[in-house]
Formats: sequence, C-alpha cells, structure tokens
Amino acid sequence: MTSKPSGVESLIGNSIQVIYVRVVCSSSVQKDLKLSNKLTTVSTSVAPEKMQKMSGGTGTTSTLVQNSPEPITFRDTLAVQSFWENDMAVIRCEADGEPEPSLSWFVDGKHAENFPRYQQIGDGLLVSSVTMEDENRKFICRAAAVSEITSNIAIQNIRLNVLHQPKLKGPSKISAYGYLGGRVNLTCNVDSNPPANFTWFRNNTLFTGDDNMTVVYEKNNSTLYINFVNNTWPESYLCKAENERGSTTVEFNLRKIEKPEPPKRAKIHSATHNSFQLEIHGPPTKDEDIVGYRVQIMEKKEMEKGKLWEVAREVTLLKDHPYIINDLNPNTEYVVRVTTQNRAGTGEYTNEMKTKTLRSSASSNYRVSTAFLALLTLFCLYRRA
Repeated sequence: MTSKPSGVESLIGNSIQVIYVRVVCSSSVQKDLKLSNKLTTVSTSVAPEKMQKMSGGTGTTSTLVQNSPEPITFRDTLAVQSFWENDMAVIRCEADGEPEPSLSWFVDGKHAENFPRYQQIGDGLLVSSVTMEDENRKFICRAAAVSEITSNIAIQNIRLNVLHQPKLKGPSKISAYGYLGGRVNLTCNVDSNPPANFTWFRNNTLFTGDDNMTVVYEKNNSTLYINFVNNTWPESYLCKAENERGSTTVEFNLRKIEKPEPPKRAKIHSATHNSFQLEIHGPPTKDEDIVGYRVQIMEKKEMEKGKLWEVAREVTLLKDHPYIINDLNPNTEYVVRVTTQNRAGTGEYTNEMKTKTLRSSASSNYRVSTAFLALLTLFCLYRRA
C-alpha cells in the first residue's frame, strides 16, 4: 500500500540536507540524488516505527519525486553536413534535456519559415532542393527547454558541404596554337566536389603516355605539356573530368602557326624616376597572329652578380598599346630586352638595351627650389648694390 508523500526531514532529521529525493521504505531507505547530471544512490537505515509514521500504517512504499533540470545536449548533429546539389535533403538536429527541449531553425539570422525552400520537420530542417548558395548560408538549430522553474537555451551552428559534379571554369572548346620546336600547355580547370579525376584523349584515342608529352595532375586541375617535334597537324585533344556524380569535357583544337620573329627595332626613351617608354617596331614580315610583346627587365647590378634572365621581371605589352614599363626604382640602371609574342608563344629576344631612371621627383623638386632661391638671393644682392 502506498501512502501520501512526506518530507524527508521528518524521517531523518538534520542528518542529511536534501531537498528532492526518492524514498523507498523497507529495511533501508534509498534516495536517488541527481548531482552534476549523474544519478547517485544513497542508502539510509530507517527505524520501523518511523517507516510506519511516514506511511501512515504498515504499508511497504512511499515515494516523493521531483526531477532536477538537465542541461541541453545535441546528439547525432554534425557541424558540417554534406548533400548533393539539386537533391532533397534533411539537415539533422536532435537535442536531449530535461524538460524535453523544443527545436527551431534559423537561416542567416532569420526564421527558416521565411524561406520557401526550407521546412522544419520532426528531426531536422527539410531542404526541397539543395543549391550551391546553401554552402554560403549559416544554419542555426536552437533548442529551448522551458518549465515553471527553469529556462535553458542552446544553439548548434551547421554548415552545408554541397557536393556536385565537375563544372568548367572556362569554355568547353578552346583553340590552341603551336609551332615546330615549341611547347604548348593545355589546361583543364574545373570546380568539383569531391575533386575530379582527369583523363586525356588525343585524336579520340585514350592518351597513355608519350616521350614528348607530360601530364600534371592537381586538385581539380590538369595540364598537358606538349613538345612539338613532328609535323602531324592539325590535332585534337580532349580532357575529361569526372567524379561519382557526373562528368564534363574540354576540347582543344591545335593549329600550327609560325614561330614569331623578333622585333625589327626596339628603343628606350622618355625615362622618368619610376618608368620608361619603349618604341617597338614589329617583325619585318607581316604576322597576323602577333598579339603583343614580352619585355624582360633586370637591374644592372643584379645581372653583374650573376643572375640569369630566367629570374628577370617580365611584362607583357599588348599590340598597338602604349609600351610603358612602370614601378621601377629611381636613379637605377636597368638592362632590357624584348621579344615578339603570338598566339603560340614567344620567339627570340632582341639584343640587350640599357637605361637609367631619373632621381626621385622629390629630389628634383628640391634641386629646382634650391636653384631658384640661389638666383633670388643674387638678384636681391644686386638690387641692394
């Protein structure tokens, strides 16, 4: 028989100071205490007469129960969750606590219900169709446990990792150019998650290796380096990028053009403290494939130290544009050479040219001001005389 619950203090006096307990009357009393979210059991002997007093008779059990609040903990809720693009998905979020927490969702600081593609369901947030835009959004799962005696709120930030098939970062058909004895680089560049695997084809045949060709593979990027030593023109190359979701291709049509001749004449003039201008006359023979000129620049003192042209600064100048080299140091000697550039690459360089930049404009202004003051002083002395 179960009696009406009574206070613990009436049974054991001041020996144990506990507010909420479960008391089971038998030859001993067990009290379950929740301390630091862990259940602790304490046994205390109680005299039979006090047992009777508490139960109001000879009954066997009397219980007083009141649960302490538990902090909120998230379970089976990943901070980064992966889904395929265009798929329907559920962003998972589950929370435990006492009292049982209720969940609400926010997207970029706004309630998820304000977005037509998102809908809160029992165990998460339903996304009707995952897009690449979702990868840049901030999702928040908020758990709130509220009762008459406690209020507890916890949040979990969630980011989406959107998986998708390879996508080209450029056109699907590219015209490439080369000349005998030259080198051509064909680059296949994609955006893919997970990263793509690359396969190359030459004239519709799987490329497996060649002494004159080298393939370099990087994350979502592959480059085919071709050294042209034969005259088999034209040629077509195809790069295929694929992952488990799909694939895409880039087609390269390779054309032969002539190696560009060096400029007929190149001359430096109009030097300033930080720049100089070039006068460039194109090759003797007309070349419609010329796109501009490449200039190599090196400080004279660096060249005298033994540095090679391979480490020189390079500037590409477009055809029929002002041929100006900027960002130079003042009062510095430079060595310069120029080559013609067409759609296949560059040719031979001109002979080296030398130039020197002027002193800084501040120094020039100072010299002018000093000279002016000197003349003014002489003029005043002359007038006084």
